Amino acid sequence: MLAPEAQRILEALRDHPLLSRRQLELYLGRSGRTTREFLRDLTRRGWIQRVNAHQPWMHTRSLQMLTPAAITKLAQDADTSMTAYLRQRGWHQARLEQLLLLMERVFQIRTFLLWLQRPKGKWNWKAKMWDVEVEKPFYAGGKTFTIPFHGAALLERGPERSKAESKDQRWVFVVIEFDLRRIPVEKDRERLARFVLAQDDRRFWDKEKEQVFRGGVHARPS
Repeated sequence: MLAPEAQRILEALRDHPLLSRRQLELYLGRSGRTTREFLRDLTRRGWIQRVNAHQPWMHTRSLQMLTPAAITKLAQDADTSMTAYLRQRGWHQARLEQLLLLMERVFQIRTFLLWLQRPKGKWNWKAKMWDVEVEKPFYAGGKTFTIPFHGAALLERGPERSKAESKDQRWVFVVIEFDLRRIPVEKDRERLARFVLAQDDRRFWDKEKEQVFRGGVHARPS
């Protein structure tokens, strides 16, 4: 029987492959020592493997990734076939190759989004869903289309609000475009123009009925 924290690590690496140990600490909200113990146990079970991460601007030595045995376990826990589970979770070779190719940017954005999961001080928002290298569906002019973003998150405002804040919306959707100089922000005016246009469509704010992210590993509430 796995400890709840160990199960969360498997689920985190399922939804966000190739996280560093420090990123998993932020995800779990636990100390480094505790996270290391769970990672060692999962490695001994043959469910996690480490990937070399020596790249510029990445302050980590390795990244964690699920093994095929771990994915088999998760599929069995979900009482579904491996094929159906992989399809449901958006886990495929092309996605993993994309993350590896863009890992320098992906690593920085993930760390930022993980910090957004932890409200602190006067910051009263918390990232409930997030992912990187995603597509967001929009509706405008009676048509549906998607726009790619380097990162995206659905933020929820905390219960402690001032009188002025209480009149504001509870949810907000944010997108991230990140520039490392070596991996520049795309200069696609048409893409950004379509994003601005989509803001006028009220269906954009209907979070209960639309798929939040598309084209990657599905984000889930943390």
